[in-house]
Amino acid sequence: MSITEEKALKLWVIKMKATDEGAKLAQEHIELNRKEIDEMSVALMLGKLLREMGKYEQSLKYFQTFLQDPQDEDVARIYNNIEICHRLKGHYTKALKSLEHAYQLMIKHTPPRLKDSANSLLNMGIIFGDLGEYDKAFELYYKPLEIQEKYFGKVHLETSKTLNNIGLVYDERQDYTRALDYYRSCLEIEQKLLPSNHIDIATSLMNI
Repeated sequence: MSITEEKALKLWVIKMKATDEGAKLAQEHIELNRKEIDEMSVALMLGKLLREMGKYEQSLKYFQTFLQDPQDEDVARIYNNIEICHRLKGHYTKALKSLEHAYQLMIKHTPPRLKDSANSLLNMGIIFGDLGEYDKAFELYYKPLEIQEKYFGKVHLETSKTLNNIGLVYDERQDYTRALDYYRSCLEIEQKLLPSNHIDIATSLMNI
């Protein structure tokens, strides 16, 4: 698959080759990411696809074009995606700035988008964890965990991801007993919701 920008035509061209194996993998991806796919427009999914292909600069540019003319797109979600591109490129200051924009848009919305704001807080926590500011990371992780358990339930993949991230911070601080507790809680949820051969389960087992 290839994605290129036709600047003269103001178009993005996608070329894909269909195979039976590819169709199976695509279906598995759709089922495991049903919530995100249902909530994100096709236009924004393209930017996410670019990012997942490792084309961070193209993905960043793609999302930034929507800020100039968002039309009916979710601006807060656009900022969240811009943040991920900046973070993957190691530009943490720019990433935090984008997250703050996204978070403020959600909180000031009528009514406040508390459920959606959890993702912005979680990503802030990831950045501070990467920077070694663990106390700040903990502060930012526990709030989204509370929101996720309230809106999604304790047995949900969004909740398991946050539990895993908290475990990682305890791991970095060499508090292995607490890290193990969170890793096990994460694994328990994943084993209930994911196929036994899923990479997230393998990762949790390796963490333990």
